[in-house]
Amino acid sequence: MKKELTAEEANEKKKYRLAELGTALLVDPESNIKSLREMLQIAKDGDHSIVILGLKSLLAVFKDILPG
Repeated sequence: MKKELTAEEANEKKKYRLAELGTALLVDPESNIKSLREMLQIAKDGDHSIVILGLKSLLAVFKDILPG
């Protein structure tokens, strides 16, 4: 039987996933460009702290991969 995640566990999972996606994008932006969509979906979460973290993660990726 599969146990359901608590809200705190779900948030931790989302934070970890954001870190994975951001790192993959920074390492190889061309191959992992589809990860932006998943990051944006996570950033649309109902939890304010996840939204802020998601937007900051997206900002960090954009600042790094965009020229100049």
